[in-house]
Amino acid sequence: MLGFFSYFRKHIKSFAEKAKVLTDLTLKRVPQNIKSVWLNKHSEALRNLKDELIKTCDEPLYIVRFDRPFYVYVDDSSYAVAGYVMQCDDAMVEYSVAFFSSKLSAS
Repeated sequence: MLGFFSYFRKHIKSFAEKAKVLTDLTLKRVPQNIKSVWLNKHSEALRNLKDELIKTCDEPLYIVRFDRPFYVYVDDSSYAVAGYVMQCDDAMVEYSVAFFSSKLSAS
């Protein structure tokens, strides 16, 4: 799940700071079964990341300009593909113009 949020890190202000307590759980000294070390601070950090990502999605998509280049960002795994399309405004700030995802079939 942390990888999912990391994929959208540039849309979550202070991502590294907000995710630190969760990334600390990926250290080698932490047991594989994290149930024994999961605390309220971990639940709060996860909830905070979810809220931040939802807030980002609440912003309207940028109106497509066909006279400008598109930037496509894609991520995949053995069972899904997802990504988003961005475009820059006059100040070279990237804005989302589309999102996509698809679950892959076994065939």
